Amino acid sequence: MLGNSVAVVSAPGAGGVEVLNGNIRTDSRGYALVPYLANYQNNSISLNPTTLPEDVDMAQSSLNVYPTKGAVIMAKFDTRVGYQALVTLLRGDTSLPFGTVITVADTPAGKNNTGIVGDAGQVYLSGLPEQGTLTAKWGHADHQQCRASFNLSGIAAPSASNPIRQLTARCETGR
Repeated sequence: MLGNSVAVVSAPGAGGVEVLNGNIRTDSRGYALVPYLANYQNNSISLNPTTLPEDVDMAQSSLNVYPTKGAVIMAKFDTRVGYQALVTLLRGDTSLPFGTVITVADTPAGKNNTGIVGDAGQVYLSGLPEQGTLTAKWGHADHQQCRASFNLSGIAAPSASNPIRQLTARCETGR
């Protein structure tokens, strides 16, 4: 018996992730069934981010759902499957300005993958392909935009508990 209302958890690519407040894990594709939801009330469905596979990141780990009596509702988690990296971006010998918006080129529609440059020209990005291009923009003029290619093959993660790779990429205008 599953109760009156249930939620189907969808976290694509996040297999084996623990669903909190129950003894439930997602299947190999990232799906799970959460039974016994309270009808017409707020139900919080949370995934344990510490149980995510190394190559998966989530925008948020908790969703609120309000099922009607007897409902089967979908709880969709926005997952990014791919590498995680701390990228230092340089233009010439200087780092990009604080606040520069970095976008991963060629991402699927509706799946914008962006980050903001912090101190020392560094930006954290997740869901990266093995190789690709980053677009940097810190103003509207042509000289305030550049592109940098990256290749993560051969760059190992520091440890099993820290999957974040580190690399430096050169940003060039007119590419």
